[in-house]
Amino acid sequence: MMTAVGNVLSQGQAAKGTNWGLWADGYLGMGNRRSDELIAKYRQNLFGGIIGFDYRVADDLYVGISGGISRTNVEFDDLPDEGHMDSYQGSLYLCYNGKPWYAAGVFTYAYNKYDLDRYITTLGPTMIANSDYSGNEYTGYAEVGYKISAGNVEIRPLAAFQVDYLEQESFTETGAGSYNLSVEEQETGSYKSFLGVNVTGNIKLSETAALRPEFRLKWAHEFSNDDHMINAQFADMSSGSFVVEAETLSRDTAIIGVGMSLLFNKHVGAYIHYDAELNSDFVNHTGLLGLRLVW
Repeated sequence: MMTAVGNVLSQGQAAKGTNWGLWADGYLGMGNRRSDELIAKYRQNLFGGIIGFDYRVADDLYVGISGGISRTNVEFDDLPDEGHMDSYQGSLYLCYNGKPWYAAGVFTYAYNKYDLDRYITTLGPTMIANSDYSGNEYTGYAEVGYKISAGNVEIRPLAAFQVDYLEQESFTETGAGSYNLSVEEQETGSYKSFLGVNVTGNIKLSETAALRPEFRLKWAHEFSNDDHMINAQFADMSSGSFVVEAETLSRDTAIIGVGMSLLFNKHVGAYIHYDAELNSDFVNHTGLLGLRLVW
């Protein structure tokens, strides 16, 4: 969702005299979770789209809304288990695109649907335990930064904070008889800080057109101490409950990104972005292509 704010920041100054904005993004991603434990070692890929609309309510102050949908597929490296998540998101955002200071905030609600298949191998035929359940996710993000002009280059040191709260409903697997698991409702919180810098160039192509390359570098730190434990028991209730505790991820992540915006004129712009999240426990890659119209 910060793509919307990023494009207001990069294109808002070129669109003086316009008040309305409409944008659409499509994105793809892939990730790899590294671990010594089978259950925590997996690969994921995602794809989705977002459409948004914003309005200039005052000089350099924008308010906007957006909606999107995405799917994430997960495959385990050393297990036949697999699953996917469909997510439906809605966001509100506010951006002050001033000079030299800017500030932005985004609130997002997502309704997530999970569908997981767990393969069980016994002396008999392989059984598949399926779980189908939902969750509600609430995310708030706030960013403040300072613009430094150096000729045709703008440098934006920034600081940001993100709060993410996820509640997942309880569920009982189906399809595997006495091997089905009943899992309790779960609540998980994430509290993450960001420090970084964006460097944007401006290459004038004509009186109305410009090319804007961008480089982004951030350090993210996770403050949450949530244990991410899963409380479960076999569905036939013949045994007591047990706890599965996930591995603790490294708290620090480096985020490196590059992008390119092409402003055809003050009304039309297109952009492409790539970001890599580098953590000692996982690596994620995301690519995004978008279009923004203003009038």
